[in-house]
Amino acid sequence: MSLLSVLESEYENHHSPYYEIVRDSLMRSILIILGRKLRLSESADQVSSHSDSVKFILMYIKKNIYFPSRLSISALSERFNLSPNYISIFFKKQVGQSIKQYISNYRFGLIEARLTFSKLSLSEIAHEFNFTDESHFCRQFKRYIGVTPTEFRKGNNS
Repeated sequence: MSLLSVLESEYENHHSPYYEIVRDSLMRSILIILGRKLRLSESADQVSSHSDSVKFILMYIKKNIYFPSRLSISALSERFNLSPNYISIFFKKQVGQSIKQYISNYRFGLIEARLTFSKLSLSEIAHEFNFTDESHFCRQFKRYIGVTPTEFRKGNNS
């Protein structure tokens, strides 16, 4: 006889001295199992919701990398209907780096690819990535990468 059959028979026997104990234990067990299932379901939904939110933010950043004004913390927080503080903390927790770091890494990664694989001039690359001018682009690149764009290009094409 299975455990479930024994429990059912005890539960159906209202005159048994164990009736209340079995009933209370069954109810507690059912509530614990339901509670655990709900908690697991909620945390899975939260993880899914968080990962979906991060995916949307990352896709938005990649789509708008050439439009810096759309990638400010205030613009992102408005776009995703989150407070500036929350979106910054949330993004860093999910991705492991700040939004600004991620955008810079992504942007300069694209710039490095342009310098390595294209014949575009520095001025054209500066314009493509919305730098004020070529000189501003060169200063920012050197600050971020550690060498000038020209040195980087020579080092990767030799």
